[in-house]
This record gives sequence, C-alpha cells and structure tokens, in this order.
Amino acid sequence: TSDVLPSVIAELKLGGIKDEGILFLVSYGTHRALVQDEAERKIGAEYVVKYPWLNHNVYENLTDLGRTSRGNRIKVNRHFMQADVRVTISGIKAHSLAGYGGGAKAVLPGVASIEAIDYFHRTIAGVGERRNPTVGMLKLFKNECRLDMVEAARLARVDFSVQILFNGYRKVIGLYAGDIVDAHHAACREANRLLRTDKARNADLVIVNAYLQNLQAANSLHWARACVRDGGTAVLIIQNPQGLESWHYGRERWGYDARPF
Repeated sequence: TSDVLPSVIAELKLGGIKDEGILFLVSYGTHRALVQDEAERKIGAEYVVKYPWLNHNVYENLTDLGRTSRGNRIKVNRHFMQADVRVTISGIKAHSLAGYGGGAKAVLPGVASIEAIDYFHRTIAGVGERRNPTVGMLKLFKNECRLDMVEAARLARVDFSVQILFNGYRKVIGLYAGDIVDAHHAACREANRLLRTDKARNADLVIVNAYLQNLQAANSLHWARACVRDGGTAVLIIQNPQGLESWHYGRERWGYDARPF
C-alpha cells in the first residue's frame, strides 16, 4: 500500500482534494487493530504523521445501508460513509471463502459490522455439512459470498478502487484501478496467469511457507491438504513472533473450537 499511495494521493489532489480532507481507514474487519508502527509500514512513514488514520470498529460508529438480496443487513463504518469520495486499496491473494482477497472485500468484511460479517460467514458460506458449494478458493463469478460482498460495496457507493498484484517479495507487479468489481476481476485474471503453480501429488512430506500471510498462517495449510498423502507429514513455517493469530473478533464470537471456515 505504501508503494502506491503517492500516486493515489497525487490523483486526489489533482481532483481538488486538500491534505486536510484525507483520512485513512484501516479495513481489517474482525482482525485486530493496527498499532502505530504497523500503520507506519502500511501507509508509509511520511503519511502516517501527515494524515489522520483510524482502525475500523466492527461494533461502533456504523451506518445502516439496508439489506442485500441474500438478506444480509449491511452496516458500515460511519466515517467511510460520511466521506465525499470513497477509495479502496487492496491486495490480491487467494481466499478460502471469497475466492480472492481484494475488491469488494474492502467493504465487507473490511469496514462492516460484526453482524454482517457473521451473516456472510455462517449463513451464506455455511458451516460443516451446510457449507455452500459455491464458495471456495479461486471461485469468483458465481461465489455467493463474493456476490454478497459486491452488493455491499454497491450499497456503500465506492467511487474508485485500486487493486495491487504483488509477488513473493512483496513487490508490486501489477496495478489495476477503476470500478471496484471490474478492476478486481482484471487483477484476479492476471494473478491466475502469473502466480499459479502446479500442486505435488501424494507427497510424503510437504513444507509450507506461510509468508506473505503469517498472521493467518493456517490458511497456507491448503497446500498441505492438497499435496500430502494420507499419513504423510506437513511442516508449517511461520515468520511471526505473534504465532498463528493473536486476536480475531470473529473467532471470539464463534468460539475457537468451532473453526467455522
């Protein structure tokens, strides 16, 4: 994000938006809030002191936008809805429910209420035997969870979206900007072309590197499930002193033992 923000801010200024009119909102849904040094790395050392920034709160300061066609009552961050111009910036990576990260996911779950997030996880995606067959890794166009996210983003009237495609070194290798759905689709097509790789078959041992997503390192275990043989061994490498996950409001709500998705 810090690599592309100078270009985004330059465009905003060309449109007549002054420095005092810019606010950064961290759209982390039910994940834990960022602290100052993390925001500095995310936003950039210059911008984190020049502009105000806030963490989204899934419980407070929400604006009701109505319901999606799937019955999800969408409430989103009040500061987001009070803005004259709403811009989202996201990165593209595979996601176990939404197909890919990015796009409308910046709104739902990004700046949505705990109830809306809970609804699309447990009611739309389903749990266990009630798992919705349309959701899953790399599924995008007919994915019920993704489609609910898109409806939420339309209700929130997102004006512009920037999608970042990055490689294993966290370097930007593609940038797609425009409509929050169209830009996301373009970024996902390119991600599928550039970043996909073949899976191993019936391996005795699979070593999985959780980088770049160490905070949710267990997500990377899909490689082990797809590649290791029955009775084989998987080793997960995590470069994160916080371990697997230090805090997650969704997990607290559902109970850590339930592991709903």
